Amino acid sequence: ALAKFGERSRQSLEATAMRARDAISEALRSELSELMAGLRSRSSLGERLWVAGECVAAPRSWADDVMNFLRISFMAKLTYLPLDARESLHYLACGHINQVLMECLVGESATPEALDVCGLYNLRVDVQALQAFADETGVLGLRDCFAEVYEILSFLTNPHLEGLIADQSGRAAQYPRISTDKAAAVLLKIQGHALINQTGGPDLPQLDKRTAHSLARTLRQQDC
Repeated sequence: ALAKFGERSRQSLEATAMRARDAISEALRSELSELMAGLRSRSSLGERLWVAGECVAAPRSWADDVMNFLRISFMAKLTYLPLDARESLHYLACGHINQVLMECLVGESATPEALDVCGLYNLRVDVQALQAFADETGVLGLRDCFAEVYEILSFLTNPHLEGLIADQSGRAAQYPRISTDKAAAVLLKIQGHALINQTGGPDLPQLDKRTAHSLARTLRQQDC
């Protein structure tokens, strides 16, 4: 009888701990979604995040807000959790950020409805900062949570983009994770005129709406 009572108590404690972790996970996802809501906003401020017109040299405020929230959460509020639980929540949080960003980029019904190459480059700067944050946590492999979104941004802002699209084997070697369908979906959102690369600024592909849509068709034809 005592053994059965002990087993029931253990199972009850494990169930309680699981419910607590689920509640923390949901709270993290909810707060991160709120901090990233501006990326999905149809306001003029939200649109400027994507149709930027100029390139930034440092991460933007939404990325700083996300990183500061995670630092406070894990260094102050969640220190009582066991190491494996904290690491699991790190993966959950960074995976959620990657998911939201990918939904913004390739979702047919999601904002933004339009973007330019500087908008893509600026998001790449934001993601690089998130990768650096992942490294500073010391959680093994955490930066890999951002591999999907970083690779598609790196590919689409490569100054040799047109050549990479034409050279399928070269593209596969340099960008092995690239989904051509997702890359094409992003290219179809490009609007406006090509931007002139400025002295001292990043070297970017010259993408206007017509060129980007033509490249998207090429990518989709390669998948046929």
